[in-house]
Amino acid sequence: MPVEQPVVMIARTETESVTREPLLQLKNISKQFPGVRALDNVSLDIYPGEVLALIGENGAGKSTLLRVLNGDYAPDQGEIVFRGHPVAFASPADSHHSGIRVIYQEPEIVPEVSVAENIYVGEVPRRLGRFVDWRRLNADAHLLLQEVGVAEEIDPPKRRTCSALPNGKWWRSPAL
Repeated sequence: MPVEQPVVMIARTETESVTREPLLQLKNISKQFPGVRALDNVSLDIYPGEVLALIGENGAGKSTLLRVLNGDYAPDQGEIVFRGHPVAFASPADSHHSGIRVIYQEPEIVPEVSVAENIYVGEVPRRLGRFVDWRRLNADAHLLLQEVGVAEEIDPPKRRTCSALPNGKWWRSPAL
């Protein structure tokens, strides 16, 4: 029975040229689980400036493809090329350190910690190897929030928890 593959919707800005080198390439990615072939030779080139949407029926492999890219799953076959170099992500931390962030449809937020802590979950800056560097954490988070234009709405130095933010504001923190 053929595997229903995800459909990728691509929006390119007018200034983007397809002749440029892809920023990220997924080449012939396959992933199988017991009794299920989730991905079957999926290839995708992503260029700088693109906005992508993965669309498909339940079970089409959208989440599996993102989990391979994020380092949650290793592909059974295929290759990931990032910035012109083959990469193999053994974990989400590997993917994050390379500069890749996957934002899932249902963002995972820790409601009782600050926006800054949610942005840097698992990568909190430390002093002396043990202590959280709160000043750096909040300053770095504030810069990111300024970059996307929400620093006035969500201000990390106030150490406001995500649950204390007005409805609809908390979801933005993991997207940074």
